[in-house]
Amino acid sequence: MKVHFNHVYINVGNLAFYEELAEYLELKPIFSYPDGSGFGVTDGHAALWFMKTEDKYKERGFHRKAIGLNHIAFTVDDREQVDEFYEEYVKAKGLTVLYGGPKEYPEYTPSYYAVYFEDPDRMKVEVLFNKG
Repeated sequence: MKVHFNHVYINVGNLAFYEELAEYLELKPIFSYPDGSGFGVTDGHAALWFMKTEDKYKERGFHRKAIGLNHIAFTVDDREQVDEFYEEYVKAKGLTVLYGGPKEYPEYTPSYYAVYFEDPDRMKVEVLFNKG
């Protein structure tokens, strides 16, 4: 059976962080819950849903090495956009940068170039360029 990827639903502690990130990355809004509990965005192929974590679950925290989500990644059109995103967004917002900032990851593929950073809940987020 052939399938197509449809969506991922992520509980987060800071919806405003992801609203700003989605806007910067030019993801198209597809729905916002009227009560402010979450929203969905798409790149035209698949969707991401960000939902506010209920207070009673926040104390559990997040760790990317535990069972569950490790990180989310967004692809851009070239290396320059990775660098631009790093300078204009990650550094400007004072986000925690992982692995020393933008760099090549030839162990993935020869053209893999990415920056990794943490959201306010310490969830790992990646912006990458990969020619092939």
